[in-house]
Formats: sequence, C-alpha cells, structure tokens
Amino acid sequence: MNDRSRNPSRTRRFFNWLYPAHDEIVIYSAAVGIIALVFTSHGFRDALAFVAYAFAIEYPSAGFESSIWKGLWHVFGSVMIFLISMASLLISLRLPFTRRRLDALVEPLLVAHIFLIFGSNVLAFNQQQDMASWFLLATSSLYLFIFLVGHRFGFLQLEISHRQATGRQAVIAAAAITVLVAVLTLGFKLHWAHCYALSTASAVGLARILDAR
Repeated sequence: MNDRSRNPSRTRRFFNWLYPAHDEIVIYSAAVGIIALVFTSHGFRDALAFVAYAFAIEYPSAGFESSIWKGLWHVFGSVMIFLISMASLLISLRLPFTRRRLDALVEPLLVAHIFLIFGSNVLAFNQQQDMASWFLLATSSLYLFIFLVGHRFGFLQLEISHRQATGRQAVIAAAAITVLVAVLTLGFKLHWAHCYALSTASAVGLARILDAR
C-alpha cells in the first residue's frame, strides 16, 4: 500500500522536473531563441521565407484555381495563421513582464513550442541524416511522447508557478539564450533546428534554476 501511494508522487516529481512550473520563462526564452535565429541563421531565414511564400502565394493561388470563394477562404486562413503566429510570439515575450495570470495561454503556447521543436528536427533529419540529427530527433520525439502521456493521464500540470518571473530574470534569460544561439549558429555552424532545440532545452534548465532561487 505504501509503495503504491508513493508511486504517483514520484511520477509527478519526474514530470515536474522534466517540465518545470516556471513555464513563462521557458516560453519567453523559446521566443527569444526564435528571434535570435532570425538574425544569426541564414537557413532559418530561408525556411521562414519558404513558409511565408507557401502560405501567402501558393496556398491561395491553388484555391483560386478551384473557385473564387475557395481562394478567398485560403487567403483568410493564411492571414489568420500569420496573425496567430505573431500574437503567440508577442504574448510569449510579454509573459515575464506582466502580473496578470495568463495560465490559460500557457498550455497552447507550450504545446506549440514542443511541436515546433519536433517538426523542425524532423525537417533537419531529412536534410542532413547525421548522428546529431538522429539524436535530436529521437530526443525531441521522446520528449513529445512523454509530454503527451503526462498530459493525457494528468501527471503534468501546465500552469505558471506561484512565483511569477521578474523582469530581471527575463533579461538574464534573454541574454543567455541569445548568446547560446549565436555561439551554436555562428560558432559551431549547427542547423537552426538543432540550435532551437538546444536553446529551448537550456531554457528549461534555466527556468528550473530561476524557480529554485
């Protein structure tokens, strides 16, 4: 009986360690990492340009070839995707600088970053099938799988911790992630997807350190 009663707490401690409660710093740092990649990674800028062209030009054009209403619907979808993406980025950057409880936004933002990490590493593996790509793809897949399992069975609590991040912590996190991304992209010439995954993993560790202070 005692062993069984201890198992849930151990499981929850594991998930709390893997996905720290200081989620606003993780989400904020991931957003900072994306902005840093725009300035440091030519490959990331090319990927953004490709996606923008696909949604702004190719996707609506394919719709208009079918009918004007379908084309307009595709244009509307492209605009909404752009607006949602920009809003998500701005909210991510705002989280540490507000005292408002934005717990309802934490879950979709965190899920979006986790899926973005997984998808970008799938793309990186398709482009260069080396050992680093394989390892990061396997790691991101496992992280996503554990996240989905924990969320499904209630072991994972997706909410901001009771101790809100401060502006000073946000500045420290931004500086650390920006330097890390610059070193990985410009110094080690890593694929942008690998840089994003590693910087976000570092953000998780940084959030755990800040939450313990």
